[in-house]
Amino acid sequence: MESRCDSSARCERMIPSKRSAFEQWIGLLQAAFVRAGVPERRAHTLALLVESSLEGLMVIARATRDRAPVLAVADEVAALIEGALLTSSAAAAAR
Repeated sequence: MESRCDSSARCERMIPSKRSAFEQWIGLLQAAFVRAGVPERRAHTLALLVESSLEGLMVIARATRDRAPVLAVADEVAALIEGALLTSSAAAAAR
């Protein structure tokens, strides 16, 4: 998705489509986490964290021309997701 704004009016026109794209991506992640057993509220927060990490990492990777930060953070995000799934599984088993 092109994100360049040449004018204030053009930037304003782009906001709805960008908002929609982010909402869709976050919604897909959230739905996947819920299907995996993560509670709805935690799934939404986790989805926001994953998406914002990806977006930030793309900026860093482009600026530094280095993919090492992407790989390092990917491992941390994966560990966080695994922890959320294990916590959810343990909570479900305790009920």
